[in-house]
Amino acid sequence: IRGRLGLEVLVEGDEALLALTDIFRRAAEDVLRACATAGRGRWQGSQTVLDQIVTEHDQVLLGDFLRTRSRKVDALLLLGCNEGYLPKPRQDDEILDDLELHALTDLKFTLWEDTTESTKKDRLALYRALSSAKKFLWLGYSYSDGERELVPSTLIERVLMLFPGCEREGAAATGVANSSAKLSFDDLQTQESGFILLCRNLDRLEEPLFSLLYKYYLESPIYKARLIQAMTFGKTPVAADSIGEQLSKKLYGMRLNASVSRLETFRSCPFKHFIRYGLRAEQRAEYKDRPEHIGGFYHLVLEAFVKKVKGLDLVWACLTREETDALLDEIIPKCLKTYENGLLSSNSRVKALSEAFWIKAVKETAWAICISFASGDFLPFGSEVKFGTGQKLKPISLKLDNATVLLSGKIDRIDEAHTPDGTRLVRVVDYKKNKNMELDYTKVHDGTSLQLPIYLAAAASAPRSAIISGKRSTTNSYKTLKSTALRKKPQITQACKAEAGSKNPTIAAGMFYQSVIDPACDDGKKNEDDLRLKGPLLEEEAVINAFETQFSDKSKTVKSLKKNGDGSLHAYSPVLNSKQMDALLKFAAAKAGEVTKALLLGNSKPEPVQYKNSTECEFCEYSSICRFDARLPGCRRRELKKLPREGFFQILESESKP
Repeated sequence: IRGRLGLEVLVEGDEALLALTDIFRRAAEDVLRACATAGRGRWQGSQTVLDQIVTEHDQVLLGDFLRTRSRKVDALLLLGCNEGYLPKPRQDDEILDDLELHALTDLKFTLWEDTTESTKKDRLALYRALSSAKKFLWLGYSYSDGERELVPSTLIERVLMLFPGCEREGAAATGVANSSAKLSFDDLQTQESGFILLCRNLDRLEEPLFSLLYKYYLESPIYKARLIQAMTFGKTPVAADSIGEQLSKKLYGMRLNASVSRLETFRSCPFKHFIRYGLRAEQRAEYKDRPEHIGGFYHLVLEAFVKKVKGLDLVWACLTREETDALLDEIIPKCLKTYENGLLSSNSRVKALSEAFWIKAVKETAWAICISFASGDFLPFGSEVKFGTGQKLKPISLKLDNATVLLSGKIDRIDEAHTPDGTRLVRVVDYKKNKNMELDYTKVHDGTSLQLPIYLAAAASAPRSAIISGKRSTTNSYKTLKSTALRKKPQITQACKAEAGSKNPTIAAGMFYQSVIDPACDDGKKNEDDLRLKGPLLEEEAVINAFETQFSDKSKTVKSLKKNGDGSLHAYSPVLNSKQMDALLKFAAAKAGEVTKALLLGNSKPEPVQYKNSTECEFCEYSSICRFDARLPGCRRRELKKLPREGFFQILESESKP
């Protein structure tokens, strides 16, 4: 189409291109009519015959900003300026993701840019296209694509900030004199669009139209609360922050079966919990490896490894590195074949990743597990042990005011040891891919990290017979404590006893994370500390000797566990006395009940946690739904302040006083 308008139209996104086809058709007709009016053509019904015009001076060009390189544009119309479409974030090329590119770059390979660099280039091309307009710039966006709600791109706000004199048209227009006469029917087509229009014009309530709208929505039982919030926070419409207690109890029930991770999700972001567990929204399943698949593969292999060693009645202290790798060479191919229908061996790319990273990581971790068992008296007692409704281990029942919550979970590994007098020591281990994962008392106090203490309470309080599968082995793969230093019976905390009247009480000895990593992957230098158990243990001598019988200077099994020259424990050793351990387990259970109460009150507001330099939004799969933006009034993150171990137990002690 050629004319004297000097117009360029850019379109972003395949969906937007299809949705705007009809708009293009109507726009083209308007251009043709304008050309005919200007004397450059003849309008004949639905057709226009144009005179020949020199294209170097007059043309209308349709395209996208990445493909359009025109530098001489009088007027620029950019359509589809919505978040997620413009600028559109780049995805990996399905061959190598960013982590793999960075790893290869560290090895001095010359490769292409990652998704971050590609996105930066797209942004540069976008701003280059915007700056090409000499006389006129028009940006268009939509509030909906017909199926879901859309939000304007951050580009809109940046342009408005740079050019305060810009005018907004349609329902988003504000501060325009006599705009009531310019309003279109679309602005009041639905209740929601009318509400948005009112919220955008709260400073013009003296005008008849907005006065009537204000009265209408203030009397509406659906919009009254939202309007009051909008009046409080300014001109930005604020989403409802709660589904209400009545609806929450109908949705979740008065007898709530909840996993510990579910409560942590709610505490991390109530909106994320509402979408995942209330609406049960799920991402579309794709036959593609994801980070959670790698973690599942690690769990499967390590569970099979521990069971195989026990099944063959092998002695952990006698296993060599070669024998451990040989066992894993039998286990890993079977796991790759069966896990997620062979997903992790479906193509050459994931096969190469398996050999280069995942298999090495699981072998290093398996050997670290062997060292842990060989160094002390603990031995694996259960793998992937589930507790909850319908499981071998009963759920942890919490009685609330008007409801009951039954906590469930899956413990990756339960280890046990026995003293000569029959006292049973129990520890729990949770596998994690993150090498820096440790029990953070800040998160425990906030309720965003309750798994380890609740898992330990469940394992220590459960009957031993409920965990055992089959007859207990009578071979020397199970050992008892042989240390001659054990003369005094260890103190038994009341919260950690097994069954009332039991002759062989159970002590909760410790809770730990076990990193599943290849310690040589990061900087080429092997750091065995990364593979040691990370978490607190009882400071009693019996327990420490059970962890490591030949412990003299630095522990081989527990990270940061050290002794001073005089034999006393180092000040930074991760140990707790029996009173602190008991208080920690009780607090975790009480905190779970407190979080459940807030859940049943119906809070569903996007309020993500921010701790240190990370936020819950970084890897959230629901970010495109919640539209959370900390820059908007009414949107805020819940920031956590660092709470050291000493401060945590001081708070618990002060709260326990009458």
